[in-house]
Amino acid sequence: MLCHNCNLETVEGAAYCTHCGMPMLHGCPSCQANNPQASAYCYACGTSLLAASAQQAGPPPEAPFRPPEAYWIEEAYRGEEPFSPGEPGRYRAAAPGVD
Repeated sequence: MLCHNCNLETVEGAAYCTHCGMPMLHGCPSCQANNPQASAYCYACGTSLLAASAQQAGPPPEAPFRPPEAYWIEEAYRGEEPFSPGEPGRYRAAAPGVD
């Protein structure tokens, strides 16, 4: 049996490809009969399998937006005494040329 995904020969009647792991059979949405992956129509009832696979291959649903969790900087400096802006040496500017 030829795998529809990797085009390599696999064991006849296998449920999954022995090379890439792709399912070799897929169920008919109408009668649940297992059909070879490359089948366009169900061998048992004639239902189109192309429409079912197109529905399954649609875009994944988007996850709802979750903003990042906030934290307060004050917690990191708890216990330190406040400083005055003119206090030298305690904090340095990150921009070049700024003292």
